[in-house]
Amino acid sequence: MVFPLSSSPIFLSPSYPANTPKVKNFDDYDKFLPPKGTKSGHIYDKMIPPNEIRAKLDEIKGHLVWMPLEFLKDAEMAEKGLQVNSWTESVYT
Repeated sequence: MVFPLSSSPIFLSPSYPANTPKVKNFDDYDKFLPPKGTKSGHIYDKMIPPNEIRAKLDEIKGHLVWMPLEFLKDAEMAEKGLQVNSWTESVYT
C-alpha cells in the first residue's frame, strides 16, 4: 500500500485537509473545517502559490489515504433514544 503512505501527508497539509487523528470529537471537527464559504476538501489557503499547490497535488498517486482510527473516537455517534438492534448498537456506542 504505497499510495496511502505518500498521499496522506499531502492531504493533511493546511491547504487541503483530510481526516486526521487530531480530530477526536465534533468540537475538534468544527475547528478543523476550512473557513466559512470554502467547501470541505477544497484548497483554502490563498497564500500558497498555485504552482506550489499543483506540484504537491502532482505527487498524489491514486485515491487512497489512511483513515485514522482515532478520528472522532470521543464523539457520541448514536442518537439518543434511537432504537437499533444490538449488533448495530455495539458498532456505534
